[in-house]
Amino acid sequence: MPDAAEAMRQKLQTDLRVALKGRQALDVSVLRGLIAAIDNAGAVPLTAKSGPPQHEVERRHLDSSEVQAILRREYETHQAAANEFARLGRSVESEQANYATAIVSRYLSSPR
Repeated sequence: MPDAAEAMRQKLQTDLRVALKGRQALDVSVLRGLIAAIDNAGAVPLTAKSGPPQHEVERRHLDSSEVQAILRREYETHQAAANEFARLGRSVESEQANYATAIVSRYLSSPR
C-alpha cells in the first residue's frame, strides 16, 4: 500500500500527463513544482560525516498531514506572489500566480 506521499505523487503524475498532452504550460509548471516539493521532503538528510551514500537509500515515508503541510506551503507561496504582483501593478503575473494557487488548492484536503 503506498504511503500518502506516493499516492499524491501518483495523482499529480497522472494530472501532469494530462496537462502535457493538453499543452497547458502553467499547469505543467505548477504540477512539476508540487512533485518536486514532495520528493524533496521525502529525501533522507545526510550527516556531514557520512558523505554521499554508497548504496540506494530508502526515502522517508510522509503521512497525509505532512503532504498537506507541503501543499499548504506551496499554496501560501503562490498566494503571496499573487498579492505582491498585484501590489506592484503587474496584473498578468498576478493572474498567473492566482491560477497557480487554484491548481494547488485542488489537492488540498480542505480547500481555501
